[in-house]
Amino acid sequence: MPAPFTHRQLEDAFWADVRASSRKAGSGYTFTFEGCEVRREAAPLRSNSRKSVVAWRSNFFVKPSEGEPYTVGDDREAPNRGNDPTRNWGLGRE
Repeated sequence: MPAPFTHRQLEDAFWADVRASSRKAGSGYTFTFEGCEVRREAAPLRSNSRKSVVAWRSNFFVKPSEGEPYTVGDDREAPNRGNDPTRNWGLGRE
């Protein structure tokens, strides 16, 4: 079994596969990387108002030919004030 992949390795492999194929890069996209079946799921990170998408977060589900499947997650925080407790977004001002 290959060593667990990093999120960056899988993201690079994903985009290389998308460029090499004619398939669209939607959520649930499955590809093969170094003998492993890999599925990518993506979800939007929304603005404070929830009206626009400011970034995307992706998770990869890796199924090696031998061994246990595992998940490689994107641990970035959303780039908005909603994640900043000192700004108290939407909770009312005290």
